[in-house]
Amino acid sequence: MNQQVFKQSLVGGVVLSVAILGVFIFFYFGQGNISPMLFLILLLPVLFIFGLLKTKLVIEDGVLRYVKIIGDEEIALINVAQIVTREIEVITTTSRADNHNQNQNQGLSFRSGQQAVNQERSTQKVIYVMDDAGGTFFSFPASFITRKDRQRFQEAVTAVNPNIEVFL
Repeated sequence: MNQQVFKQSLVGGVVLSVAILGVFIFFYFGQGNISPMLFLILLLPVLFIFGLLKTKLVIEDGVLRYVKIIGDEEIALINVAQIVTREIEVITTTSRADNHNQNQNQGLSFRSGQQAVNQERSTQKVIYVMDDAGGTFFSFPASFITRKDRQRFQEAVTAVNPNIEVFL
């Protein structure tokens, strides 16, 4: 069987990395006495691009493999019952404990020991690879399978195991 590879779009990562690199170069040449440690910081965009190039989803020889920078996850497609896309809600919590708010709240307080909390909510699409009982083998970002690749992904998966239900 031939190998099918699915990757995230590199355009956004490369544009972001080039922008960061441009800012650092501007500061380096704009101020002549920047330390050589700046060049170590310039390696971050290069590492970011390397991560985008290495991270991918591969279907080969009846195995679905999620290749990451550190470690791989794989499962034989014969053991998979469903591949499902779901939206998950991510809540990022940050506490606001600045001195101004603490000085104003020195009087009587009914919420002793609690700090004001700032929550940020966002959603992400994730694809889960599941077994018959609904257990998850592993998950990966839905951005690996774009609209134009959905048909190719479904054909590659069902060619190995026609009983897999694919919900993308």
